[in-house]
Formats: sequence, structure tokens, C-alpha cells
Amino acid sequence: MKRIRPHFDAYDSPTDGSALDVRLTEMLNAWAIWMHTGEYGRGYPRKAPGLRTGAGNDVSDMLRDGAKRTIAAVDAAVDSLPHNELLAIRRAYGLTADVWTLREPWDVLEARARVLIRERLRERRVE
Repeated sequence: MKRIRPHFDAYDSPTDGSALDVRLTEMLNAWAIWMHTGEYGRGYPRKAPGLRTGAGNDVSDMLRDGAKRTIAAVDAAVDSLPHNELLAIRRAYGLTADVWTLREPWDVLEARARVLIRERLRERRVE
């Protein structure tokens, strides 16, 4: 069994939001893919209420539901960022055009955004 150090996760990477934070990078990549697909989870449900097939969810459905909840938490954390950090994180994942001129470099804003996202996810108990 792998021993986890206090500020390191199961990937043996720091949990501080830095570029070395592997779990945060994976969550942001999943969020970016979700943003590109257009499945926002708003509007009409995928299934009719009251009609179920089978006795319950299988393991893949439970994992998919957990991933959707994680992505929704990442989306909420990203949406709560200050405007410049929001632009930087969207720019880093190809979700906006590069048409702004800002006083700070993009990489500084992105690094600050990653730290803020990690803090907000920790508040929501998403690790």
C-alpha cells in the first residue's frame, strides 16, 4: 500500500493547485472535454421520471454519475473565478479566443486560477 504524505495525493503529486497537481489537471481536462461536448445537464432530463429499467445502476453508471458531479463542481469553481483568471483558464483549455490584452502575463493568471480552483474544490470537498 502506498503511503500518502500530508500535502500529496494518491498520485504522489502536490495538492496546492500548481502545475504539478496531477489530479487537478485531470479534473480540468475532463471539464474542458465536457465544455466542448455541449452536455451541460440543463433542460430536459435524459430519462422519463418514474420509468426505470432494471433494479438499479451498475458500476459504470455510478462512476459516470460521480464524474459528472466532479465536473459540475469544477464548472462551479471555474465560474466563481475573478474575470481575468476565468479568461486565463478558459484560454488554457481552448474555450475562448485570445483577443484580450491584460496587464499580467497569461501564465501568471492561469497559475493563480489553478490555486483558486483547488481552494474552491476543497471547500466543496472535492479532492
